[in-house]
Parts: sequence; C-alpha cells; structure tokens
Amino acid sequence: TLMTIGAGTERIEETLAALFPNASVDRLDRDTAGGKGLGQVLERMRSRQTDILVGTQMVTKGHDFPFVTLVCVLDADAGLKLPDFRAAERSVQLLLQVAGRAGRADRPGRVLVQTYQPEHHALTALQTHDHRAFLKKEEGIRELFEYPPFAHAVAIRAESTQNSVAQAWLSEAMVYLKLHGANHWRYRGPAPAVIERVRGKFRWALLVTADDRKALHQVVAQLRAAAPKIQGLKTVFDIDPQDLM
Repeated sequence: TLMTIGAGTERIEETLAALFPNASVDRLDRDTAGGKGLGQVLERMRSRQTDILVGTQMVTKGHDFPFVTLVCVLDADAGLKLPDFRAAERSVQLLLQVAGRAGRADRPGRVLVQTYQPEHHALTALQTHDHRAFLKKEEGIRELFEYPPFAHAVAIRAESTQNSVAQAWLSEAMVYLKLHGANHWRYRGPAPAVIERVRGKFRWALLVTADDRKALHQVVAQLRAAAPKIQGLKTVFDIDPQDLM
C-alpha cells in the first residue's frame, strides 16, 4: 500500500493559518525568497509582524530572533533516510542549527521534533546532548560498511538526454574499474541517481570505495581519459565526495 506522508511548506502555512486565525503566519522557502522576498520576510520577522514562520532549511541557519521560544521540526525522518552515508551526520548538524533559533535571549526555548523513529541514534544523541555516543555509533556503521573515513571514495555520475546511454556508460565504467583496479574495491551501483532527472537529463551514479587512495586516483584518471565522447553525455568524477545526491 502506498501512502503519502508529509506536506509542503505552502500546505503547512495554510493549515497553521486555519488553526491559529489570530496569528500572522509567514513562509520562507525558494518560492518566497526570490528577489527582495528574503529580506522582506526576515524584516517582518524581526519587527514581530510575523508570529509563526514556516520554512525549509533557509530558516535554520544564522538568524537571530531573540523572541523565538518554540521551534518545531516536521518529518525529521526525511533527512535521516536519504541514501547518503552522511545522512545522519547532516541531520544532526541541521537539527542543532534549527534548535539554536529558540531561546536565544533571556526566555527559555523549546524544540519539538516529529519522527517515526525516536530511537534513532541521531535523535537520542540530540535529546541527551551525548555527541560522543553519536560519533561512536556512526564510526561503527561506517567501518562495518567500509565508508569514509575507513575507506577512500569516488562518486561517478553520468548524465545524458538518453537514459540508456548514461546507464550503459556507467556499466562499462564499472567493468573497466574491476579490470584495472584491485579486487577488493567495493562498488555501489550503477543505479539511477537520487534525483533521477534534472533539466531533461537522466542521471546515473556509481560509488567506488577502496583502501588505497593513490591507486584509486590513478585508475579514475585512466577512466576519465577513456570516457566516451558522446553528444549529450556528461561524466562527473567526484573524489572524496561530500554529497551523493
């Protein structure tokens, strides 16, 4: 059974406006931040014309509103479930940042987090402020699955206007790597990228991890030189990737 979970910022804004008819609800996201929109939204917040501000990650970083006493995070699981070995790490960083928006002055702040997995080590660490426990758990997971920093990685992404071209090239690339690399290298993919299509181009991804960084770089350089010159095909080699999206 497929079931839709969650809602966009616009729907949340509408729902809050209905629940709190006497409150001024504003929204900060990509749609409202264009042009002078960002400054206008922030100015309404600073002057306290806005009672409730709904937004994306834009509201989490760098804003100092001393009168904010409550922060609510909706669907914290979305970030934790991203197919990236740094998903938990990034979620903790983001949640710490957004939690810091509340209680910045003399009034105490409160943070509410909506989740279906309150036992997740990232969320329990935030509750207890035990960041060492979180790091220890993350290290164990990465070592088990041989992710950085316990291995070196390269993310190879192919983009093409033709889905079959991007897929075929990365399949060939993996064969090439297996022939010219070490037998103990690990391969994840090739598979459609998390965001499968951008601006009319299909995207495929292949993640390779290895213990020998120098050898990995050498083989990737050879593969880069061997990349086919096909119109509409683009290959990106991301050494030590910071983002697998």
